[in-house]
Amino acid sequence: MHFSFIDKLLAMVCLLFTVLAAAAGAWYVTFLPLPQDFRGIIILLVFFFLLVLGSGLLMRIVRAFIPLKEGTFDLSETKEGISWKLQGFLYVFNLGLLINTYLVPVNLRGLFFSFMGAKVGKNVMIGGKILEPPLVEIGNYSMLGEDTLIAAHAVEGSNVVLGKVKIGDYVTIGVKAVILPDVEIGNNSIVAAGAVVIKGTNILPYEIWGGVPAKKIGEVKSKR
Repeated sequence: MHFSFIDKLLAMVCLLFTVLAAAAGAWYVTFLPLPQDFRGIIILLVFFFLLVLGSGLLMRIVRAFIPLKEGTFDLSETKEGISWKLQGFLYVFNLGLLINTYLVPVNLRGLFFSFMGAKVGKNVMIGGKILEPPLVEIGNYSMLGEDTLIAAHAVEGSNVVLGKVKIGDYVTIGVKAVILPDVEIGNNSIVAAGAVVIKGTNILPYEIWGGVPAKKIGEVKSKR
């Protein structure tokens, strides 16, 4: 993947903006009457919180002008490709500590990814991470196992392909499974652990899929 001068410039400007804004907020907190024993910890937490909040809001601003949408885009010559790289930088660099660790508990990740733009139903458990949240929809009572990856993009040469990922209600996705763009998983379906659901796959309700690439291997017998 090629990063042009404009890519690097935009990334540095956004990084400096979010870091300086968070640092300013943390500096302001130093003037408040804080408990001496926890002063340093509180200031650090405020900085980290403002960094996450600022990064999320900045990504929303970028999307307001250049929204993530389905299609194939040149990474260097289209505004959609440049915007995708910038949002990816903010998402991975500024928010990587939250996305790749357990700082956000499993039962709260639905709220986090909703803030990032995903549509997440009620009582959803997310044990992995979601890339391109605005293109991802998860229904009610679904479970995504530990280290699952929902990626609504695929890089093909000099292009990026963006496609929606729609996961229905009562879906179970096993540990370390990978879901790629333009995938729809029907209600009450199961994706086995370690499966790779390739681009353009449509899993019907009550089906069980597994393997690399994933294929139908059975059906759910006890239907709701």
